[in-house]
Formats: sequence, structure tokens, C-alpha cells
Amino acid sequence: MTRLPEGTTDDPLAESNLEPPKAIRHGYEPVTLLLGDGRTLTAFIAEERDDAVVVRDLSASGATVVIPNSEIVDRKTGQTSIMPSGQVNQLASRQQFLDLVRYLIDIRSGGANRALELKPPASLTALRIPKARVRYLLDGYTSFSGPDGEPALSPPWGTLNAIDLIKGEILWRVPLGEYPALVAKGIRNTGALSFGGAVATAGGLIFIAGTPDEKIRAFEKHSGRMLWQYKLPAGGYATPSTYMIGGRQYLVISAGGGGKNGTKSGDSVIAFALSDSGDPTNPHPIGRTTNERWVDLFDGRTLDGWVHLNGSHTYSVEDGAIVGRTVRGSMNSFLCTTREFGDFELELEVYVDDVTNSGIQFRSQARPTTSGEGWSYTAGRVYGPQVEIRRNLGKNSPTTGLFYGEALGTGWLSDQETVDKGHDFYQDEGWNLLRIVAEGPRMRSWVNGHLIDDVVRKDVYATHPKGFIGLQVHGIEGQGPFVMKFRKIRIKEL
Repeated sequence: MTRLPEGTTDDPLAESNLEPPKAIRHGYEPVTLLLGDGRTLTAFIAEERDDAVVVRDLSASGATVVIPNSEIVDRKTGQTSIMPSGQVNQLASRQQFLDLVRYLIDIRSGGANRALELKPPASLTALRIPKARVRYLLDGYTSFSGPDGEPALSPPWGTLNAIDLIKGEILWRVPLGEYPALVAKGIRNTGALSFGGAVATAGGLIFIAGTPDEKIRAFEKHSGRMLWQYKLPAGGYATPSTYMIGGRQYLVISAGGGGKNGTKSGDSVIAFALSDSGDPTNPHPIGRTTNERWVDLFDGRTLDGWVHLNGSHTYSVEDGAIVGRTVRGSMNSFLCTTREFGDFELELEVYVDDVTNSGIQFRSQARPTTSGEGWSYTAGRVYGPQVEIRRNLGKNSPTTGLFYGEALGTGWLSDQETVDKGHDFYQDEGWNLLRIVAEGPRMRSWVNGHLIDDVVRKDVYATHPKGFIGLQVHGIEGQGPFVMKFRKIRIKEL
């Protein structure tokens, strides 16, 4: 401003305040330099030399920097001002604008000395907060805490919540996190302040960290049951991410701590994946081992060892049985074991009402990715061989014990003659004993001691040599709820 050439009129001074990008005097264009080391530098050219350029670095408070020509790979001159438009709109009146222009004209005419004379004292330009106009001011966060860092109010101090968006209701709410100092005193399941979000997978899991106990946890999406937890080297105050490499899914969390919740800092990034065998950390299902290597998959009291996949039908434990009830409009649901099985013998008692049908999945999986159009090929969809459960509806109608390819695209795995023949071994009222034996590609089924089918499907065994056991509640359009029941579930690996 103080070095403007002779003959400069007042027009550019006024114009530059009204619309800075409109006109730029030569020599004041911003220049972008691409340097040999990959850096870019936006600056004004202060001086051109034979072997270098002297620039005024905009990112260094106007300091000049000498750049040898040999280090410059490319150079581009901008055509617009670096000054933002609309600054004049911050003036309160026309008179303030005229005063600003008069100030600039005075500096242009009087030079650098005049600019120094007119420079206001620092006290006038310092940020001032008019006390009479400000009622509230944030000057930091102060928490009302107990002696161990916990909030000074009744627990739970932090929860993980699921909301049913169709009904507009809270589906479930569970405490999230604990305070180690309180755990040492025997005070648990309090919930805690958390810093970090959750990630949900197509397979029906929710992963979240962010708590002062420095743990990452996995919850079942349908019930809020905690299925897994792991102690991180520092607090995971971030949202986990999931990705896939070579068909295998991974979970990753940044365990940086950072002082939140009074915890230590860290510098770890931790990734998790299921073992190649597919078994969880605890290789044994919930339940007791009986004679001849039989293992109970259901303890008669809880759903420990099982996880709900797909749909919104419900599962509960009532009178020593797992009871599935339909929800109108829901797709098929499956209550699945957290352990996989290959060759096995499975026995259980089943009941299905007279309206719907059900099934027992075995050697089944959840699709890791979407592989086609439609629900059957969507990521997370349960697919695999199934044994049908339904009441006998007469000749040429499928009934209990037949083999079906759930979401496999195969339809019935049993031959059409066996499907059409049917049988009368299922008791409509009361419990029925279902037995399934899978050995390699051979699959056999019995209902109340009667052999129903003996199938060999090498194509199915090639894609599903092992997998989880699943209890299906079938989707249905009727009002319902319709009921399926399962009890005395035991398995013997072969």
C-alpha cells in the first residue's frame, strides 16, 4: 500500500474493499510452486533472480524465502485475489466503509511513516468481551466426579442403546464400560463415560470401545448381549473400522488413549480376525458334556452360546425350551451357535404350530459380502443346508426331515419323489425327536426314530464342509405371532 506507483487513483482502493478478487495489480498475484521434493508453496514473488526467486511465504507470516530455480518443477500464477470476498459486509454502516477508504487513502498519500502514525495501540485491537452483553462463557469443562473418576450421580453412567425405528421404541439398553478402581472394590456393570462410536456388521455384531477400562467389546445386535471383550494396551477412544482382505474380515481400532477418562496414552493400532478354524476364543460351547461325547448346546436357562442372525423374529427361554415367535413383516431369523461343526450327530426335540414352518440349519454360514441381487445374496444372510420342520399337510406336501438349501439357490436337496411321498411320523401336538447325521457329503435325518432321508450332495459339501447350527423362525405374512420351540439340543462330533 505504501509503495503504490505514482498516479494511482482512489478507485482501486475502494474497489478492493468492495470486491477483492475483481482486480489484481501485476506483481500481487499469488503464485503456486511445485518443488522437487513434492511440496507445494503458495506465495507472492518478491524478487526475480537469474538463479532463484525470492517469495513471500503466505504460511510464514510474510517471511521471504529464496528458492533456487533448480528446485522448482512447475509454477502457476493465480488469477484471483487470496483475499476473501464479503469482508465489507462486516461493516455496520456506510460511514464505516467511507472511514476505511479514507484511512487507506491517507496511508497511500503519507507513506510508511503515516501508516505507523495511524496504527492503533494494541489495547484497541485486542479481543475484548463486553461483560454487559455476555451472560455465559465456556472456559473449559468441569466434571462433578467421585473419588475414582466416576460421575457423581446414580449409575448407569454410560449405556449402549438400540432403537427400533419402525416402532419408535428403545429395543434394548445395556451398561457400557466400567471403572477399574470400582471393579477392584467389587462394584461392576456400572457403565462409564465413553469417547468413541460403534460399528455394526452385516453379521449382526456391534463393536465398540472408548471406555475407561480400555476394552473393546462385541455385542449381539438383536439383544445387546455382550459376546466378547478384549483389553487394549490403551484406551480405544475412536470408532472401530472393519475391512476385508482375501475373503477374510478384520476389525481394527486405534488404541491411542490420550488422557481421556484419566487413562494413559498409547500408540497402538490393533487388528482382529477370526481364527482360520472359525472357532471363538473359548473352543467349547456352553453346556455340559454327557456320556459318549455328547455335548449340550442349550443349558435350558439362557441363550449363552447362541447368537441371533437376520430378521426381527424373537427368541426367548421359557420352561426349559427356546421359543421362537414370528414378527409380522420380518424375514427369516436364525438363532445360531457361536461354534462351527463339521461331521456330527445332532439330536433335539422340536415343535411347530399348524400355520408356519421352521428348520434346522447345519454347516451354515453368513454371507461375508453381497454376491448378487436379492435378499438371499446380501451380506450377512444365513445360507447353507437345512432340515425342514413342518406338520404333515397331506400327500405331495413337504414335511419334517427333508433337506433344503437355504439361500443356496438349489431348492430342495431331497429328491422330488421323497418330497412328494411325505410321511405321518410327525406328531402334530407335542414334542418330536429330530436326529441329523452329517458325514462328509452324506446327510441323513430321522423323525421320532424313523429314517426320513439319506442324501449325498458333493456340491453342497464342497462349499459347506462345516458351519454353525441354526434354529430358524420362518418369515410369514399372517398376523401371528406363530410359535416354534426347541429343547434338549445336544451334539456329538464324529
